[in-house]
Amino acid sequence: VANDQALVIDGSSYYGFAAYTAAWVALPVSPNATVLNPTPQQNDSIWLVLDGNDVWAFTAFRGSWVSTPAVAPPTAFRARGTTAVAASAAGIQGFSALTNAWASSPAPGPAPTLAVNDDLQVISSSGNFIGFSGLRGTFAAISLPTVTLTTGETVCHATDGAGQHWAYSAVRSTWTTLP
Repeated sequence: VANDQALVIDGSSYYGFAAYTAAWVALPVSPNATVLNPTPQQNDSIWLVLDGNDVWAFTAFRGSWVSTPAVAPPTAFRARGTTAVAASAAGIQGFSALTNAWASSPAPGPAPTLAVNDDLQVISSSGNFIGFSGLRGTFAAISLPTVTLTTGETVCHATDGAGQHWAYSAVRSTWTTLP
């Protein structure tokens, strides 16, 4: 059970329950299916399931399962608030609970890492940063020097410690540089 949803695993089916629709929805799965974001990960409204080459998302807002083919087995994945991301060195898939759709982006580099908050995720590697907005269901990329990231619910702030600042807005799905 998470904030707005429940998940029951029963043999060859996973059942998602959405508080907003008050309905159970079945997902037939193979024996190798895996829940990528168990309850302790603060997943408010999205369940992620990897089954073969498909990543499935269930959102409490819509009460449906939506799939996307995995570019490669995800090495970094997280769901929180309105966002879910499955990332690998081969590419990124982002899911928006509000649009009920997946979007894809090239990977920022090898071994991507995630900075996560309720309405955004920032995927980074090798000085490349890609913001994903759960509000819009879109990606925005920027290349930065070595920075420190701080995330809020809809904003990610980056600073290089030498006076340069950048911010990512999940509301606009864009990066902006402090003049």
